[in-house]
Amino acid sequence: MYQEDINSTKENFDLYKERITSFGSEFEIGLFIFIARKCLPWIIAFFIVGVGSSYIYVRYSPWVYESNTVLQIRADNTANKILDMQNLSDKTDNDLPEAIELMRSKVFFKKVLSELPLSVSYFTKGTFKNNELYVGSPFSVQTNVKSTEIVGKEIKIHFKDDQEGSIQFTLDNKNYEYPYQVNQWLNLPFCDFKITIKNYQNIVSEQNNVKDAFYFIVNDSDNLVKQYYPRLDVQIINDDAKSVIISFKDNNPKKAADIVTAVANEFMQFDIEKKSQSTKNVLSFIDDQLEHVYQKLKNSEDSLEGFKKDKNIDINPEVATANATR
Repeated sequence: MYQEDINSTKENFDLYKERITSFGSEFEIGLFIFIARKCLPWIIAFFIVGVGSSYIYVRYSPWVYESNTVLQIRADNTANKILDMQNLSDKTDNDLPEAIELMRSKVFFKKVLSELPLSVSYFTKGTFKNNELYVGSPFSVQTNVKSTEIVGKEIKIHFKDDQEGSIQFTLDNKNYEYPYQVNQWLNLPFCDFKITIKNYQNIVSEQNNVKDAFYFIVNDSDNLVKQYYPRLDVQIINDDAKSVIISFKDNNPKKAADIVTAVANEFMQFDIEKKSQSTKNVLSFIDDQLEHVYQKLKNSEDSLEGFKKDKNIDINPEVATANATR
């Protein structure tokens, strides 16, 4: 009887535990469905906002282009090898790391940028983003900077027709506007400007679509280096082949390609000048050696003449030849 009560109690406990577990599962599922129904509009809204934000970012953020070129660093010096004079010029074991450091240096990069048309940057405004025109600008601006206040400022330009227009800019919270004549210098206290039109039809088309469609910025060489230098990358791709890859990223593909090409060309020019200087050093060494040998022969001749005078020796060339024949 006692055992039957225990068994019955155990069965009741197991049944109760099963009911509690089933009730908890049903309650959790039901709660989840209830909450999901309540939050469904918010879930849909967050999904729409996320997808929309991603689309806007991809559609309207500036594209970034990367251009690169491979350069082989040759350190052969034929003159030194032939003359066996490696000690007269720099050793070539470290030419590759030295070349990398040179192309990565800001001084070298500043010289590269000075060779490109970057003194003035040209832009066109769009509905959602601005585009840099670089060499594709339908107009060009020559400048004569008088005050650094104007450097880096956005200067709006409006074309009234193909002969005249106006420029606008802000300095120290003060707005300035000046009319200009095409192909004539506009002399201002901050800077002199000369505007030239290259393609007036493109100008008209852009101005019809967007108000204040064009603007330009007068650049400073040091600021350009600060802006562009982080985008430059020079890496060794094959140590045995002494080859490196030069890469540059920019929003304008043409400018990225031009900067990479300019870095490679500037280094090759430097390398030619370096080897030319090495050859000059070798030729200078040869000249010095010839002068040294000539001086030694001259000293020997003078010593011989002095010896003959001291010993009263007079050698007849004909007699000397006859003795030599015997």
